[in-house]
Amino acid sequence: QVMYRMIKSRKQLREVMTWFWENHFNTSFGSHDNVQFEFNENNQFRQLALGRFEDLLLASAKSPAMIYYLNNAENVKGAANENYAREIMELHSMGVDGGYTDSDVAELSKIFTGWHEQNGAFFFNDNEHDYADKVFLGQNIAGVGVEEGEQAIGMLASHPSTASYLCGKLITFFVKDEPDSGLQGQCAASYLNSDGNMTTVLQTIFQSGTFALEQVTRRKVKTPLELVIGVARSFGRTIDMSEIDRPMQTLNMRLFVYPVPTGYSEYGADWLNTNALLQRVKF
Repeated sequence: QVMYRMIKSRKQLREVMTWFWENHFNTSFGSHDNVQFEFNENNQFRQLALGRFEDLLLASAKSPAMIYYLNNAENVKGAANENYAREIMELHSMGVDGGYTDSDVAELSKIFTGWHEQNGAFFFNDNEHDYADKVFLGQNIAGVGVEEGEQAIGMLASHPSTASYLCGKLITFFVKDEPDSGLQGQCAASYLNSDGNMTTVLQTIFQSGTFALEQVTRRKVKTPLELVIGVARSFGRTIDMSEIDRPMQTLNMRLFVYPVPTGYSEYGADWLNTNALLQRVKF
């Protein structure tokens, strides 16, 4: 159904951004074996795709798929698991060079203790939450419960490092593999001035001179997903979805099962080698 929407939806930018967030907040089906978790998460990303980044970050944090994928289901008081706390800063918001410390990772992991799943939905496990006060990114966080995590997510979403990191990823996604520093700065300013509104951020990118430059137009290498969906849309007829899923496997881009938290690469060089080109020609 996800790929069918990509092919048939009249709201193509929303579908493109739904995939961007799906890949940005990568989770793998193999970590929980529950189709509904991935389906619900994808629908949330679609609803929030062009809205505020803080809402997307919160939706991901409370997604059962993410809770299991990055081990927050095992994050309890007295034995904090740091996996999710580290990745939400390194990959989802501030970036690896965003300015956080190991102490911030440790404190954030305590903030997220008790963020668990129950009956297919987010569940705040009061008995497993560390209620001690914390210091995160230089700010005191009172030990009051689930609100600690929501406060921390707000801090991450509004951080200048997050604005710059996200804009770099969006420019790589939409424009060229190496982000232009000038455009990245404009994009980051737009992000901060709009409270992380993605519609405003995308308008800044699309209306920039860089986006329309002849030397960058049509120079991005398509990922297997973009190739397969683009071909299917070009035929403009009823599509046998099994014929769409098969080449995705052959081209090594199966959706919802990528095991690495980074998500699939958007850099052209990572998709080009002799075998990959041969498989594209066969498709």
